[in-house]
Amino acid sequence: MQRGYYPSDLDKPCQDSFLDDNFHGMHWFCVFDGHGPTGHDCAQYARDNVIENYNGTAMSKDTLGGSLFNVNKGLRESGIDDSNSGTTALTALIKGGKLLIANVGDCRCVVVSSVDGKLSARALTSDQTPHRKDERERIKKAGGLVMTSEQYDGEEAMHEQWVDGDSPPRIWSPNRDEGKFPGCAFTRSIGDKNGEDLGVT
Repeated sequence: MQRGYYPSDLDKPCQDSFLDDNFHGMHWFCVFDGHGPTGHDCAQYARDNVIENYNGTAMSKDTLGGSLFNVNKGLRESGIDDSNSGTTALTALIKGGKLLIANVGDCRCVVVSSVDGKLSARALTSDQTPHRKDERERIKKAGGLVMTSEQYDGEEAMHEQWVDGDSPPRIWSPNRDEGKFPGCAFTRSIGDKNGEDLGVT
């Protein structure tokens, strides 16, 4: 996997990880997109532990969700500092012509097919970000603020008509005395302990 180019941090480690493996007759394809100071460690931890935390031998939505939940719990206890770091995730299990997908945050599964000689792409998951009204309202109910960095700093008027490609809406703590955090542009994550009480779960 190749890391991105960061002009201000040329030695920044690649924060992404992936898994391509077989377990109990299921083929696993997983992508983990780390972020924050220890995002690379969080992504590696998730990759190394997602199958180990799958408590079953059959494809099951609940078992796959439980695996990701337990990875988050294990990360918290691992010694890796996930206070302002974590990883989003996409897991796809294939068995006997069936596909089971789970995503955490803004990792997206897309299927590409050929129709009449033309390629067609269709998203199979919905990003868990503040762009989604249900996720935005859930964050607000938990006590988080939802706005762009510019809105937080008073440089832009408050609104919720954000457009893809602009500065994204993020999750912020209402306690400005403690600083400007966590700044997550997603509403679900493995890790990100400082965002958990604000609904980033």
